[in-house]
Amino acid sequence: MRTHAGLVYAVARRAGLKEDQCEDVAQSVFATLLRRLDTVRDAQALAAWLVTTTKRESWRVARHARRVADLPAAYKPADPDPSPIEAMEDIESAHRVRVALDELGSRCRELLLAIFSQRDQPDYTGISQRLSIPVGSIGPTRARCLAKLAEILRADAD
Repeated sequence: MRTHAGLVYAVARRAGLKEDQCEDVAQSVFATLLRRLDTVRDAQALAAWLVTTTKRESWRVARHARRVADLPAAYKPADPDPSPIEAMEDIESAHRVRVALDELGSRCRELLLAIFSQRDQPDYTGISQRLSIPVGSIGPTRARCLAKLAEILRADAD
C-alpha cells in the first residue's frame, strides 16, 4: 500500500481536493482495497484499479463538498468541538429546521428527509418509488422545497 499511496494521493489532488479530503479519499480507497484484496489476481492491474477507484471516490467527495458548501450556514456540519454556546446555537438551529420542516407540506418534508437523511449519495430510484415521484422530477422538486424551507426559516428569523 505504501508503494501506491503517492499515486492515490496524486489522483485525488488532481481532482481538485484539499489535503484533508485527499487523506479521506486515500483511507477510503485503501479500506475498499483491503475488503476486496482476495479478488486481486493481477498485481499489474492494481495500479489501474487504484486510479479508477480513487477518481470515483474523489468525485463523490467533491460532490458532497459542493453540496455542503451550497447549504446555508445553519445546515452545515458543526465544529467537532463546539463551545457550549455554539452547541446550544446548533441545537436551536436544528429545532428551527425541524419546526420549519413541519410547516412544509408533507410531500416536500418527505422528499427532503429522504434525500438528506442518507449519508452517501441519495438513492433517487428508491426515493422515486417510495414517494411516487419521477426520478427526473426529484431535483427540481427538491430545489422548490428547499426554497420554501429557506423562506419559512427567514420569516421565522424576522
